[in-house]
Amino acid sequence: MKCELLAKLMPSSLDVSNYGSKSNDSITSEDILIKLSYSKLNDSELNFLLAKFLDDLNCRSSLYKDLLNKVIVLFKKEGENDLVCEGGNDLVCRYVDVAIMESIMVSCPFCNGTGFNIFNHSIDKCYHCSDGVFIYSDNVRADLIGVKKNKFLKKKYEKIMEELVELEQSALSKIGDK
Repeated sequence: MKCELLAKLMPSSLDVSNYGSKSNDSITSEDILIKLSYSKLNDSELNFLLAKFLDDLNCRSSLYKDLLNKVIVLFKKEGENDLVCEGGNDLVCRYVDVAIMESIMVSCPFCNGTGFNIFNHSIDKCYHCSDGVFIYSDNVRADLIGVKKNKFLKKKYEKIMEELVELEQSALSKIGDK
């Protein structure tokens, strides 16, 4: 975890009456800490929120491991072993990684979420995104996973995305932001 961010979130005294927004509608780091501490998030939900909103790589790694184990168990229980193969180049790992990327990274990496690419003396509309939001089509997903479009297992990918959507909705409902 990013120690600097967590250190900023730690209250400096036991008296919580001093914390909170004093003027305007500003949110302090203590507000965030208190909200997360009382929301009773499980580890996967907390990892998801910190990975998505704070871009925490350790939380993303933990989320990846949790989701990977859950997906492997789910597919084996359903008798779908064609995606889960033995060896170091596991196809299910790439599916999970791309699904996490899609749910966490919404802004376009090519234009940095602006919707426009700036070249030497021209400004062009970014064709990878729609107003800065990256477009994840089946072709893009297949390319990111490293399979051909006709080998892309859309139904299995959708099951992984359903797990992530449920995780996000559960986390957001617990913090009261749904």
